[in-house]
Amino acid sequence: MRPRLLFAVTDAQSLALLRGQLAFARAAGAEVYVMSSLSAQAAGMALDERAAFLPVEIERSASPLRDLRALCQIVRVVHDLSPDLIDASTPKAAFLLGVAGWLNRVPVRIHTLRGLRHETMHGVMRQVLLAIEWTTCRLAHRVICISPSLRDHAIELGVVDPGRAVALGAGCASGVDLRRFTRTPASGEAGRRFRSSHGISAEARVVGFVGRIARDKGIATLLEAWRRLRTLEDRYWLVVVGDLDATDPVDGTTLAALRADPRVVMAGRLEQVATAYAALDVLVLPSLREGLGNVLVEAAAMELPVVASRIPGCVDAVQHGVTGELVPAADPARWCAAIARYLGDPELCARHGGAGRQRVERLFQQDAALGRLVALYRTLLAAHGGAPLVALSRGAS
Repeated sequence: MRPRLLFAVTDAQSLALLRGQLAFARAAGAEVYVMSSLSAQAAGMALDERAAFLPVEIERSASPLRDLRALCQIVRVVHDLSPDLIDASTPKAAFLLGVAGWLNRVPVRIHTLRGLRHETMHGVMRQVLLAIEWTTCRLAHRVICISPSLRDHAIELGVVDPGRAVALGAGCASGVDLRRFTRTPASGEAGRRFRSSHGISAEARVVGFVGRIARDKGIATLLEAWRRLRTLEDRYWLVVVGDLDATDPVDGTTLAALRADPRVVMAGRLEQVATAYAALDVLVLPSLREGLGNVLVEAAAMELPVVASRIPGCVDAVQHGVTGELVPAADPARWCAAIARYLGDPELCARHGGAGRQRVERLFQQDAALGRLVALYRTLLAAHGGAPLVALSRGAS
C-alpha cells in the first residue's frame, strides 16, 4: 500500500515553491495530491509533477466568510481522502489544512514555515497573524523551517517550540534544480535577447530584482538606492521581475517612479526566470522579511553575486564577502554602495558569482534537499505505522 501525501499552498504562484518536490515524493512511492486555488497554471504544474490536483478556493487576504467556507471544503476533502501525511506551506493554506488535519486526526501533520508574515505588520493585524502562525505550528507534529536562522528566530519569538521545529541541511526545503539554473551558451543567448528586447545594450551594467512586488520586499528601499545609483553611470540599468502583490501593495508613488524611469524595465512575471538572471550582472533582495530568499540561491546558481538584507533567512543564502554582500534592510545609501561595487568591478562579480555557484552545488542541490525531506517523511510515517517510502531518485517512476 502506498502512503497518501497531501500538499497545500494558497495559490498557483506559491505552488511554484513545490516544483520538483511533488514528483520526488511520487518517485519515492507515495500517492501525491496537491491543493490550491483553481487556475490553469496550478492545474498545469500539478499535471507536470504527475500529482492529483484538488482545487479549493483559498483567499490570500483576510476574508472570514470565504475562509470558513474554504475550511469546510478542506475538512471534507481531507476526510474523504484520508491522507497519511499532510504538508502545508503559506500562512492561509497551512492554517486551514492544519485545522482540517487535526479534526480528521491525520497521522502525520507537517507545516513548512517559509517566513513570518506578522513581522512586517502592525497593530491588531500583527497580533492576529502571530496568533494564526502560533496555532498552525501547534497543530503540526513537525514544523520544517526553510533555513536554520528562521528556525532560531521563530523559536526566539515563541512562534514554535524547539521540539517541533527542524531545519533540513543548510535550508531551502526543495533545493535548487541545477538543470534549470546553470549558465550555458543557450542561457547566455537568452539573456542577450532579453536585454535587446528591452533596449538594454550589451555594454550596460544591469542590477535586477526578482520576486513579489510588495512592500515587505523592500521596493521602496530599492527605488531610493536606484535613484542614487543611476547618477553614477549612464550605462546602469534596473530590471524588476515579478507580479504586483495586491495583499501587500507598494506605494503608488514608488511604482509610478519606477515605471517612469527610462532605465528601469518592469518585466512582469516570467515563466523562465533563468532568462532574467542571465541578463543581469548582480541580483538584489532588499527584503524586510524572508524565510531563505530562494531567488538568492537561484541567482547564485547562475553565477551572479547577490546583495541582500541582513535578516534571518538571507544570512543563510548569502556568505558575506564571498558570494555577495549583506546590507541593513532599510539603508539606501549602503545599498547603493554595495551594488555600485559590483557594477563597477566585473572581476569581483565573476569571483563572487563563481563562489556562489560552488556553494549552491555544495549545500542547496535539489536532489539532496529533497532526499532529506523524504527521509523525514519516511521517519514520521514509520513512527505512526504508515506505509513506507523508498529512497528513489527524482527521475525514477
